[in-house]
Amino acid sequence: MSERLFFALVPGEAERDAIHRALEAAGGPGGRPMPRQNWHLTLRFLGTVEPDGRACLERAAARIRVAPFALTLDRQGSWRGPGVAWLAPSAIPTHLTALNAASEAAALACGLAADERPYRPHVTVARKAPARDTTELPEAVPWKATAFSLMASRRDSRGAVYRELARWPLANTAFPA
Repeated sequence: MSERLFFALVPGEAERDAIHRALEAAGGPGGRPMPRQNWHLTLRFLGTVEPDGRACLERAAARIRVAPFALTLDRQGSWRGPGVAWLAPSAIPTHLTALNAASEAAALACGLAADERPYRPHVTVARKAPARDTTELPEAVPWKATAFSLMASRRDSRGAVYRELARWPLANTAFPA
C-alpha cells in the first residue's frame, strides 16, 4: 500500500519542551496549533511512495553519512498564502545542508522527481495562522541533531498524523561524494 513519506529531524523531549517554552514566551503561534508530537523539521518531502520505493529509500538512507550537529531555532514567522506559522534557524548549519542534499540524492536514486524548491528548514507550529513578519524568538531553541527519520503522513478527522517508520543515527564520518 502506498504511503505519503518524508525525511525529517524529529525533536526529542528536551527540544519539544524548549519549543513549547519559546512559543509561550512569544505569545503562542496563532492559528490552529500543531500537536507537539507532530513537530519536526522536514529534510525532504517524498510524496506518495509504493512499498518497493520505500524499501529503496530505506536502503539509501542507511548509507547517508553526515556528522551530528547543533542548530538553533531563533526566528518565527508565517507564510501568508498557506497560513503556516513556523520556527526556523537564522543560521543554517553546514551539516543540515549536507543532510538535505543527501536526502535529495536518496530520493533521486530511488526514482523520485527532483525537488526544485529552495530548501527552507523550519518547524511548523500552527496552521491557519494569521500573517506574521519574521521576527526573532524571545527564547531560542537549541537542538542537537543526532539522527534522522523516515516519516509517514496520513490525515484523519483530527488532521495530519505523523508516524516514524525508521530512524538512522547521524555518523561521525565524512559525507560521501
